[in-house]
Parts: sequence; C-alpha cells; structure tokens
Amino acid sequence: MPLEPKRPSHWEDTKAQVISAQHMRRGVGWLAILLPVLTAVGYWLFGAQRGGFLGSISESYYTLMRDVFVGTLCIEAFFLYAYRGYSAFEDRFFNGLAVLCVAIALFSVNSKPVVAAVAAPPPCHYSIEMYPTCLIVLNDRVLMSHHEAFGWIHIVAAAILFASLGYVSIGFFTKTDRAEPGLEKRRRNTIYRVAGSAIWSALALYGLFLAAQKLAPEAAWVRTLDDWPFLFAVETVCLFAFGFSWLVKGDGVYGLSDPPMQGTSGSPQQ
Repeated sequence: MPLEPKRPSHWEDTKAQVISAQHMRRGVGWLAILLPVLTAVGYWLFGAQRGGFLGSISESYYTLMRDVFVGTLCIEAFFLYAYRGYSAFEDRFFNGLAVLCVAIALFSVNSKPVVAAVAAPPPCHYSIEMYPTCLIVLNDRVLMSHHEAFGWIHIVAAAILFASLGYVSIGFFTKTDRAEPGLEKRRRNTIYRVAGSAIWSALALYGLFLAAQKLAPEAAWVRTLDDWPFLFAVETVCLFAFGFSWLVKGDGVYGLSDPPMQGTSGSPQQ
C-alpha cells in the first residue's frame, strides 16, 4: 500500500475550506453522473422525433442539448483544474484532465449525417454544407462550423480522458497515509477499484466491438450492437462509475465515511 504524505492540517479539519473541497469532489461526481442523463432525457423531450436515440453523448453537440453538453464539461474542467491532489504529480494530472474536458467540449465529434423529414421549412433563410465539413448558416450568421479534424481531436481527447478516469479511481483514490487503513477506508478502496475496473472493462469491450466491426461486420452480435446506442451505454457506464467514486471520495455516500476521531486532530483516510 503506497504511503502518501499527509495533507496540511487545514485541509482535513472541519473548516470552511475543507467543506469547499468536499463539495468540489461531490460536484465532480454529480456532474459526471448527470451528463448522460440530462443529454439523453433532454434530447428525448426536445428532439427524439428527428433521428432516434443519441448514438453517443458527444452527438448531443448537434442537438438542443448542446449548451448542456458544453457547459457541463466546462464546469467539470473548472473543478478538476481547481482540485488539489496529494502530490504535485496528481495536481498536474488533474490539470491535464481539465484540458481534455475543454478539448472535448470545444471540438465537435464527427457524426454520421442523418437527414430528417421536416413538415414545414423554417421561416428563415438557411444553408447547410455537410461532410467532410459542416457549416450551418442562419440569416447570414454562422451557427456552427465543423471540420473533420475537430472530430479526431475529440476522439483522441475522449479516449485519453476515459482511460485516465479509471486510473484516478484505482491509482489515486486508494492511497492512504496510514500503514493500517480502517474498515471504512478499505471499503472505499474496494469501491474505487471496482469503479476503475468497470471503466477499463467498458472501454476494452468497446474496443473489441470496433475490432469486430472491421474483422467480422456481418456477425449477428455486431449487427445487433450496431443498431443500438452501444457507445452511449459505454460512456454512461464510465461516467457513472467515475462519478460514484468521486461522491465516495467527497463523503457523499452514507455509511462510507470515517467515524469521528476522539481527542485528536488527525486526518481522515481519504
């Protein structure tokens, strides 16, 4: 069990800045959990009649949930950048995750072009130029400009981010400054390891699916998954697992916090 230097005492006392740190952890967790829920439900309410279910969370960029998608990622990036780890390496690591979140938010994914039937044309002049670039102009105002290179930046940033989320749960959250962790800390570590393993397993499963699409595109299970929003499900598993581990880290789950320490100002085993 790697030992980490203790945080300054003001981080672990019941002072205002500690409460703020715990709230920040919970904020990261809730944002991760709510992102797939808000984009899916919002799209179902405001746009599902034109194209079916979202193939991935990133496709919400092209829907009325675009502001929710971009805004949530930017807020998540702020929390991750402001968060302080147990070492300088962890600080830089979380700063890198923040940069990845911003890149995913600002560089739109390459989406399959879908033509939806419109009952009546909108009462305005508009033009759309599709693949490999997409330019949407409304009344001589550019609403969105997408290039294929944006999609590759988006994919690379998302792949690195999701793989890193698993490492955060397993590599960072399981650390302790005590030679003998208490019962609650051991329980939390189990949750962190399960969450990280779930993230990596989901990514590996999707990688297997992509390989099968190339090698055996006619396989029944490949065609079945191809007809379903499989990538959306993988992303949701990753975000739920990551978000729950942050809620546990922020003492946001009942029954997993360290009991109050009697007669000492020692730090909880985060």
